[in-house]
Amino acid sequence: AVGCVDMPDWETGKVTSMVDLFHDIHQFNQSISSWDVARVERFDRLFKCSGTCEFTGGDLSRWDTSSAKSMASMFEGRSRFNSDISRWDVRGVTDMSHMFENASVFTADITRWRTDSLVNSSNMFLGADTWRTLHAQCGKENDPYYDDDTCAHHPEKADEYIDHSSGPPGAWTRLVKRWRRDFFFGDDIEVDAANHEFGSRDGNVSVSYDGKRIAAAGTRWDVHGDVHVSVSYVRVFEWNEDEGWKRAGGDVEAGQDFAGELCLSGDGKRLALGDPNGRAVHVYRFNQSRDWDRLGDALNFTGFNNASLEQPSGSDFGRSVSLSRDGSVLAVGAPGGSGSVRAFRWDASRASWSQMGVDIVGPHGTDVPARLGAAVSLSLDGTRLAALAPGAGVARVFRWDRASSSWSKMGGDSTAGAFGAGRGPSSIALSGDGSHLALGAPDADDGVGVVAVYRWTRTRDSAGSTWEANGEWRMANGEW
Repeated sequence: AVGCVDMPDWETGKVTSMVDLFHDIHQFNQSISSWDVARVERFDRLFKCSGTCEFTGGDLSRWDTSSAKSMASMFEGRSRFNSDISRWDVRGVTDMSHMFENASVFTADITRWRTDSLVNSSNMFLGADTWRTLHAQCGKENDPYYDDDTCAHHPEKADEYIDHSSGPPGAWTRLVKRWRRDFFFGDDIEVDAANHEFGSRDGNVSVSYDGKRIAAAGTRWDVHGDVHVSVSYVRVFEWNEDEGWKRAGGDVEAGQDFAGELCLSGDGKRLALGDPNGRAVHVYRFNQSRDWDRLGDALNFTGFNNASLEQPSGSDFGRSVSLSRDGSVLAVGAPGGSGSVRAFRWDASRASWSQMGVDIVGPHGTDVPARLGAAVSLSLDGTRLAALAPGAGVARVFRWDRASSSWSKMGGDSTAGAFGAGRGPSSIALSGDGSHLALGAPDADDGVGVVAVYRWTRTRDSAGSTWEANGEWRMANGEW
């Protein structure tokens, strides 16, 4: 039993994880209602219990859960738990699987929770019979709000509560509807013909920071005399609360056989198209006439401007592109040979792009070409730049130094594990503030795939700061 220590006085203000803290503590009789959990990100299995489990942990309604990311199995098996947690802030929680499983007397109406980030809610209320009686519904199969979990475990509710606006079960409908809305934002976006391969290739889709503007590339066939020519284009859509996804401006022509990457700025008002075949990048802006026009001249590759760079077999300039939030900073990858990355800033006074510093060069002396710049990612303010070198199996992050007008490397190389040749990372993403780095290695672990996350952390010794591993995810049995 937990009752011999004075838990209400514990200082928990700096705690970020409470995973398994009271797991299988069968008799819990301490009040922890005053705990400061504002920084806690993971509550997984916090109170999980199997067997006969008592819970008198006090009123948890005042807990600040705004930092929470995961609550999987948090109250699983707590048959006496019934605290009113209806006002918890769970907008950042991605996993609520098994959260109230077998919490048989739980009744709090949490159907108004905002579940903006929720991805996994499997078996969330399995065995929570009192809650289901009050709030759950089943509905008919293929109904938009069909609750297959309730139907599977409570067949007596089949075809019940079809009128979604009546009675307490309607509250559950609102929650299901909200989850569906969060997971599927509007109807599918379709274009003129299925054979346009719209958005089907890597690098052919980009989303603004707020998720309300999407750009995607497609290919159509034009007829010139007796010749059929494939022409690539980019189409942008924006979210309208009343009408769903609607086109934003006309198509942007991307030439024949578009092979590069496209990128929307964070605000969705600028669009960059990489053209590695033509060794160029084109940038467009959304104008006051609600259409796309060219922003400056095309950025063409005319040679390297860094004497330390070993000349590669081909530049592949424009293979990858990334824009800052306002679209004023542009990063371009040229992963030919050892590879390089070049950054530009928009000079409004001159209405032109100017290079920031010199080319960032790839690592030399690797068994296979390093190909730095195969993927690039900028922070929102454009002062941090991450670049991938898949040939070397590493990623590097650089910081812009305004005083010296140059890029300096941040810490050592990061890699998504030691997976051997051809199994390293192939995609990269930098967080908005540039403090977290994610690497994707879809061919790693015998094709299962791995996502590795790193955090920029100040070390305790004289080494300064470094990229510290902050988690690795693998797919197993259909779950991460």
